[in-house]
Amino acid sequence: MIDKIVKHYNGDPTRLLDIFWDIQDEFDHVSDDHLKELSKLIGVSVPELNDTLSFYHFYHNTPSGKIRIYVDNSAISEIKGCEEVIKTFEAELGIKCGSSNDDFGLFTTSCIGLSDQAPCALIAGYPVNLLTKEKVRGICADLKKGILPKDQIINNVCQRTALLSDPYKKREALSKNLSSKEILDEVSAAGIRGRGGAGFRTGLKWTLCSQQKEPIKYVVCNADEGEPGTFKDRYLLTHHPEMVIEGMCVAAKAIGAKEGLLYLRAEYRYLYDSLNEVIKGFDFPIRIQLGAGAYVVGEETALLESLEGKRGEPRVRPPFPVESGYLGKPTVVNNVETFASVTKIIKHGSGWYRSYGTQESPGTKLLSVSGDCKEGIYEIPWGMSIQEFCQMVEAKDAHAIQVGGPSGKMISAQSNRKIAFEDLATGGSMMVFNKNRDLLRVVKNFTEFFKNESCGCCLPCRAGNIVLNEQMEFILSEEASKIDLTRIKDWSHIIGASSRCGLGQTCSNPITSSLEAFPELYNQKVQEHESLYRHFDVDQKTKDYERVIEEHKNR
Repeated sequence: MIDKIVKHYNGDPTRLLDIFWDIQDEFDHVSDDHLKELSKLIGVSVPELNDTLSFYHFYHNTPSGKIRIYVDNSAISEIKGCEEVIKTFEAELGIKCGSSNDDFGLFTTSCIGLSDQAPCALIAGYPVNLLTKEKVRGICADLKKGILPKDQIINNVCQRTALLSDPYKKREALSKNLSSKEILDEVSAAGIRGRGGAGFRTGLKWTLCSQQKEPIKYVVCNADEGEPGTFKDRYLLTHHPEMVIEGMCVAAKAIGAKEGLLYLRAEYRYLYDSLNEVIKGFDFPIRIQLGAGAYVVGEETALLESLEGKRGEPRVRPPFPVESGYLGKPTVVNNVETFASVTKIIKHGSGWYRSYGTQESPGTKLLSVSGDCKEGIYEIPWGMSIQEFCQMVEAKDAHAIQVGGPSGKMISAQSNRKIAFEDLATGGSMMVFNKNRDLLRVVKNFTEFFKNESCGCCLPCRAGNIVLNEQMEFILSEEASKIDLTRIKDWSHIIGASSRCGLGQTCSNPITSSLEAFPELYNQKVQEHESLYRHFDVDQKTKDYERVIEEHKNR
């Protein structure tokens, strides 16, 4: 069977993620014996294969059940009762979370793109939403009868502006028949900045790539919407996929690319077939690469590594992808929302686009709003104040807003800061918490997330996130002292300043921003004593160190 799978991909090791998926779909896991056979077929060593396999959350190297269930345990899902959902699944299926039997596997995952419909889960790849104990019992009863749940996604679009309100017809941008230079000039004049969070100017990126002398170039759509609390790309891929694909075609014409790739996060696997049908309607060849669960591959160079069938570890830059990207060729990598926006820019022109937003942040932004408010997708012009935002989403008694997901910033809901690149940049996630929520528990959820998601490549991020998570746990225990607050600030600075990719540079943001906005919450937890060496147990710390080392050996 494995030889047939490998033959289907022409023995190409860069298609390793696809090969792993096919093996797991057939046998419900990828065993050591599978790796040995695969090694002989594609010429990659077993340790290398295992290194890649173990990097991704959704691959299993031991039997994981014919039907796998992944419960979302993100911060929003947690405050809405995911623990009760997990316990109900455990009771109904007779297995503990993190384990499996012949029929079922029960696991947790950080976010499945349904934060506005939490608690939620993926069951055999299908999303189920708004889970309750009663609903879970009904689902489990059906599963035991061989009945899988149906797609239950609700698309709560609460506000439409330029991108979503304007009617779209297929090929309306391509029919303009602009030259490469005309496209580059229009996109540059529009001033659109990347919608994935980093905000690099799209026109400049495309221009730099177009100037490379290498004849083979690629366009890559980053559909790995992994930031917890984000789900606007899921909506675009579900209801406006033609607009996204056309944007990729426009980019290809601008830079001279002959092939494209769309990296689809594993949590959106249920969109795979429908997206392939949409792609068939365009002349530009695009291959969909299914991810396997790794937050860090949202970083563009890590995504390129994953596209090449490797661990999704960020590359050292320079060179940048526009110079040496996919398979070493010049590559443009943009977000789903960016490509959709470009389609409208080419249709209406840069002046139309700049009529929205601010000078530094032209255009509109799709926000994924969840928490204690009217949840859903909102399209706003850049520059909206937090006060205006709270009114728009009907956030009554709001206390805190997490802007940009865990890697963003926690601010007071009473702040009058603005949602814009020049103030509060965001990839789209906006989490609202009222005064009844324990914000430090939310921060602890974020530090746990980053501890699990660090690729482990650089020491400050690998070890530092474990330290930050343990420090937050210590603070919540109410045994910490004021000096621990100083210590956690110092660690945050060290990790952010010395990590080589965005994950390490932003993973301490939940702590530093919440400390700045809500110092009283931390001060209430700590003791007055200042002894640097209180409760310090050398033997216990040695055991803790050995445990951390062993954990990373097994990752």
